[in-house]
Amino acid sequence: DYTAALPSEDVLAAHPFNVAKGGRRVISLDERHAVIEALESLECDTQVTPGGSLANTLVGISRLAGAHGHTLRVGMAGCVGTDALGEFF
Repeated sequence: DYTAALPSEDVLAAHPFNVAKGGRRVISLDERHAVIEALESLECDTQVTPGGSLANTLVGISRLAGAHGHTLRVGMAGCVGTDALGEFF
């Protein structure tokens, strides 16, 4: 159940993350660290998942081609760091 991992309304109200509920924005590494620290201190579940608009678009295009009986191979290139998140990817 995906909703079980979401922070409660109380958590969102107590820790303003400077983004509207349901919204998104690009954050700095310092902001990311602060958000994860706040969620962990409140014992909220956190999860790292791959994605992003380019990756999600490529998956969607590939699936649309497959739904029409075509094979479409897609690729993406980029750089990753040597930190824990870089190791994950």
